Amino acid sequence: MSWDGTRPWVVAAAGADAWITVAAALAASAGDRVAAVVMGPAEPVLLRSLAATFVAVPVASRADDVVRIAEALLPAHDRVLVTAPGGLMAPLDGGFTLADVAWALRAPVVVAADPGAANDVRLTLEVLERRHVPAAVVAIEPTDDLADLPVSLAGTIPAGAADLPDFADRAAEWLDPLLNEPAVATPPAGRIVTGKRIAIALLLVVAVAALQVLYMISLSADDPPEVESQPVRGYVEVQTAHALPPPAAHSAVPAPVPAGCSPTRSGVPRTVPDAATTARVNAAWSRIEAVLGARAPLVAASLRPGALAADLATVEGLIGTPFPADLAASLLRHNGAATRTGFEFPPFFRYLGLDELYASWSTTCRVLGRTSIGGDWWHRSYVPFAAAITGGYLVVDARPGMGGRVGDYYPDAGTRFENQPRSLTDLLEGVAASLETGTPYAGYRPIITPDGTLDWAN
Repeated sequence: MSWDGTRPWVVAAAGADAWITVAAALAASAGDRVAAVVMGPAEPVLLRSLAATFVAVPVASRADDVVRIAEALLPAHDRVLVTAPGGLMAPLDGGFTLADVAWALRAPVVVAADPGAANDVRLTLEVLERRHVPAAVVAIEPTDDLADLPVSLAGTIPAGAADLPDFADRAAEWLDPLLNEPAVATPPAGRIVTGKRIAIALLLVVAVAALQVLYMISLSADDPPEVESQPVRGYVEVQTAHALPPPAAHSAVPAPVPAGCSPTRSGVPRTVPDAATTARVNAAWSRIEAVLGARAPLVAASLRPGALAADLATVEGLIGTPFPADLAASLLRHNGAATRTGFEFPPFFRYLGLDELYASWSTTCRVLGRTSIGGDWWHRSYVPFAAAITGGYLVVDARPGMGGRVGDYYPDAGTRFENQPRSLTDLLEGVAASLETGTPYAGYRPIITPDGTLDWAN
């Protein structure tokens, strides 16, 4: 095994409280696309506030359950941190340990050392060495008792740093560059221990090409890795930040608008959702996330971080139509869902991000834009926000005065608005209520499958 920035990292406690501060520093120093998975009943407020996606796993029966959740988060995040209170070998509620999770994930471990915890640190390093798991140590000052460790410290954080108002801004300066830089060919000797105390190269490659791209018109988003179809026992709570920017390294340029589909006017106004709409949309998504987190964690993890407002405005300009406020608010909350195990609106429409939304719109425009088809069959201001594998879409009608009504479009049948929600907000609230109560929505009942995914059945 080796250090690998494309794998989750495990943060193991050596002492009582350092794990929260160290995990929070690692989250803050990694940018805006960090996910944190916390096992047990802990409430790490600082870490929760700094992670773009926070997944609480109070109960899990097997290490594999945690592994599946962490790996499902990888494609949409630059760094995934997995941690728990109590130390590397402390039994969790399911009977397994954080060491078991690290081994199953093939994950490097950052040991978070409290002052006076030198013995705990040594024991933790010995366990990891026997398992050939790479490890680094980050300590809370004072660190006098850690002077004779078999490795040098990979970071020291001042005592009381967690209470500093500029904690997030200063986190990177407390950590060794080997925990911050995108790639390090050969870290200074002695800072990493693995196997027989051999210092190895830290490959902290932020794999932008392998991450879900928030907005790349010319490329498809990466899918989460395949996982075994096994029941996820226990439950999780998912909290996802919205309005999340893509990695700074991303500089994709949107593909040109297809011929015949250029905007009908220049200077398309940017949609800025009002506070009331945003609150209502976010409340509906929170209800959906709560049910999925408890019963279908892989589907919950498929929901991508929110789109960047500038990217939203760019797509509006390319399509030539401002989006309804609730569609904009929804995309700022979640920029679609990953392809595999992705969240679907009933009965089988996967929620699309901006890249797929634009690709779907431009494809339809390319086919129908120069035809004589009119009426409600298709209009350039119909914005597809969810897609079926059969080629159909759920769309919102973004024409002025239409209130953002929802319709379903099929190439062979056109677009129908009868018996559809009045708006995307109504759809989200209806889906949330159906998930909470198990009652059908639009004739389809939510089914949580044994492997923790979501289906809709009539």
